[in-house]
Amino acid sequence: MNIINLNLPKMNWYTSDLQDKYHNGLLKDHLDALNYIQEYYFESSNGMYYFYNVDTNDFEFKTDKDFKKEVLDKIGNDKILTNKVKTNNKIYKIVSDLFKPRHYKIGKDYYINSCKGLLHKNYKNYADYSDEIKGNVQLYISYIKEIMCNNDNDMLDAYLKYYSQLARGKKTEIIIYRKSGEGTGKSTETDFIMNYVFGKEVCLISNTEPLLSNYNKIYLGKLIIIFEELPTFSDGQWSAVSSKLKTLTTEKLCVYRDLYEKGIQAENISNFQINTNVDSIKDSNGRRYVILDLNPSRVGDYEYFKKLKDNCFNLTVGEAFFSYLMTHITDEESNKFLGQRDFPETMNKRLTIANLLHSSYKFLKDWYLLTNLEADKKNCVELYNEYVSYCDNEKLRKCGRNDFYKKLETINIHRKKINGYWYFSFTIPVLKEIANKYKWICEYDDYEQPEEEKEKEVVDEETQKEEEDDVDYKASYEVLKLAYEKLQSKNKKLKSKVKKMNNDADDDNNIDCVSCYSVATRKHDGDDLCDKCYLREKYKD
Repeated sequence: MNIINLNLPKMNWYTSDLQDKYHNGLLKDHLDALNYIQEYYFESSNGMYYFYNVDTNDFEFKTDKDFKKEVLDKIGNDKILTNKVKTNNKIYKIVSDLFKPRHYKIGKDYYINSCKGLLHKNYKNYADYSDEIKGNVQLYISYIKEIMCNNDNDMLDAYLKYYSQLARGKKTEIIIYRKSGEGTGKSTETDFIMNYVFGKEVCLISNTEPLLSNYNKIYLGKLIIIFEELPTFSDGQWSAVSSKLKTLTTEKLCVYRDLYEKGIQAENISNFQINTNVDSIKDSNGRRYVILDLNPSRVGDYEYFKKLKDNCFNLTVGEAFFSYLMTHITDEESNKFLGQRDFPETMNKRLTIANLLHSSYKFLKDWYLLTNLEADKKNCVELYNEYVSYCDNEKLRKCGRNDFYKKLETINIHRKKINGYWYFSFTIPVLKEIANKYKWICEYDDYEQPEEEKEKEVVDEETQKEEEDDVDYKASYEVLKLAYEKLQSKNKKLKSKVKKMNNDADDDNNIDCVSCYSVATRKHDGDDLCDKCYLREKYKD
């Protein structure tokens, strides 16, 4: 059936207008007054009334007594009009839908919509925005990548698809958990998303009161609910808070209550985020929590955040970013995304899981796995006593013996009875498999390697060093060979030069024979004679 949009009043309610229509109306049986009443007051299926406040664009809850005092008493409790009110058959259902009108009917059913809808109901295709606006959108996305996603492209892709699902009104069933020191930029994202992208009408910054009481109607019609600086709960409080958060995060329908108001069931469209400087959540290791690795690199960088706010924090860029989520990220990409499956695992998530392990699992991890000890027919009582000793040393809360055995059974470590006694047996490979399955290990764990692995690592290091040395020798040989060839060439040139110099010197040192005037090679008895003339003169007698 088609949805028929019904009008809501544009002018405020005035008792004087009601009384004027009652006394001076043109229709019989005071129908003018009745129609005026029904423009503003809507009887719901839970027997209560909802008054439409024009100023706030909200439906306000009214009890029977409120309705009688504010309406019927003002017209003298006219019997005819009172009877018509009592026999009214236009009963409204309360819904919460981002995309439906505030007041409508389908067939014979009437509805009032508690959700005011998204901020940007009209927007262009992202490609149609100017380069300047798209540049500012990319500036904001770069902030998301650097600060919220710690420069991780896979995390950025998942984070933007998460927001694309919010823009389409989907319930993601995950909780975004931002924990970091002050000045990181957590509230900067909250400010932009609330005021310029989705709108304050569908976003809420909440305290803990709705989580600790039954009065949660403030959540009705809210797409994003952000908890700023949750306090550290006691164990008793956390048990209630955890259960309620789980219900609100995952359930499609929810019962909403307020003070003096009967509960109503409506669609639960809420998605939750937590901004905190401290560890405020005790079971944030659950699969519903996405714990971001926030990057503190911009702490104290006031110029960076000023530039970001000056360029991005306006409705034009907010609309363009909303368009990016709706048109640049396709419906197919958004619909395929599953937050609990597709968000990358962060370092903070693994650290949280390791920190929040049950004491029995911490014992197995620290006492056996990280020290590479195996249990071969370990007596059950002896193993439990080791566990107790470990808890005492680490100041952890220990459980009873039967609960300890039960905890081990849940991870598939079972007792076996041998010769009338119960024993536990588990190997390092088994513990490693369990640790990988339940994500016990984080990067800060000091993992002691087995001796054989250490020896293998030493051998591998030596082999690698030899290979590196071989590479170094080959490189050195090539360098030396080239240098040797250069020296040989240089030496050859030097030899040639020396030879030439010697020849020139010989020419300079030659003398003429005084007898035959030929070139003499040396002097004989002080005379410049060649060898031939010297011998002739010596033996002429």
